[in-house]
Amino acid sequence: MITLLTEQATPLESFTNAVWSVTSDDVNIKKMYCLFQGVNGNLDSSFIELRVQPSIAGTAVFEFDLQEFYRDNLSYNIQTPAIAARQYTAPNSYFTLLSYNFVELLDSNGVLVQGDDLAAITSKVVINAARQTYNAAGLPNKVITTSGFNEFLTNSPRTIDIATGESYVLSLYTASTSINAISVNFRDSAGNSLASHTINYTASISGRYDIAIGLANLATAGITPPAGAYDYRISVGQQSGTYTRYSEFFVFKIVNKCDGAVRVHFLNRWGGFDSFTFDGYNESSIQPRSTQYEKYLSNGFTPQDRGAQAQYRDVVQLKQLNTKAISNEQLEWLAELVGSPVAYIEESGQLIPITIDDKSTLISDINNVSTLQIAIRLANNIRNQRL
Repeated sequence: MITLLTEQATPLESFTNAVWSVTSDDVNIKKMYCLFQGVNGNLDSSFIELRVQPSIAGTAVFEFDLQEFYRDNLSYNIQTPAIAARQYTAPNSYFTLLSYNFVELLDSNGVLVQGDDLAAITSKVVINAARQTYNAAGLPNKVITTSGFNEFLTNSPRTIDIATGESYVLSLYTASTSINAISVNFRDSAGNSLASHTINYTASISGRYDIAIGLANLATAGITPPAGAYDYRISVGQQSGTYTRYSEFFVFKIVNKCDGAVRVHFLNRWGGFDSFTFDGYNESSIQPRSTQYEKYLSNGFTPQDRGAQAQYRDVVQLKQLNTKAISNEQLEWLAELVGSPVAYIEESGQLIPITIDDKSTLISDINNVSTLQIAIRLANNIRNQRL
């Protein structure tokens, strides 16, 4: 007989242990087979077959870790910046394990034969996030339900700057189909309400999705700051006659945009995308690269013939981005940008992939004021013709 000892948590980050363990009452079991099956947010089905030996010699305890399986079936969703203000599914960012089937494999004269089995339907959700060693709680505080005011999928400060024309997309995970609306409340500098709006979802869904709520996104829905607006705060909840909030508040302080500012979007540790504007002194440069060789000139060459040649010539585009003074809380958050594997700059509403150079520098002041300087390069070089 097979007994299930432990199963993975749900919801769970893909970059952490996803261990299932079982035991058998037959200590002569040599291997345990298991078939796991599930679907991503697009309902694309995937399965994995695993055979493992006892995790501890001389026992009948077997462990299966599904980390790699989940990572192979997950990717990242980034939304186009100036999308309309509403919710968007992120189907590649979460995966649901639907069933498992454990089977004993007995040793019969050197041949493995099937013994008992244990099969069941399950529903374990995994999102493309990375659990930190200091955060043992993991995702539970990030699941928005109809009980309490849980958090969005970001570590950013809950009050951030935004300028006219800038977009912002917040990511969230909910297990409730009752979450069906976004609330937007514009306030003056004293916190008094100036105007409120409710944006109803196109569909009530559970799972991992994004909401577009930057000023550029709100403008597509005809929502603009009233006179005297200092900030606006958003939440998600249920619209049923009246609006009931079921998430934390997230506040956007309305600021003026500086000339030459660069908007960066980056994958955060919870699998969503955060955005930040570098509005300090920013520099751009180019770095040409080529392979040089010398060509022999035959008799009768002309002044137009080439001796020195440059092959495979391309141009690397580099930028050095700087913030103005920021708080240490912002600096701690933006450390995620420095380590992020996926980042973009936004130019004329288009996302341009970049890589963060290892020369990125965090500079901190002792008076709770910091600056951040990063060096980036465009992920695609300028290509030229070849000789």
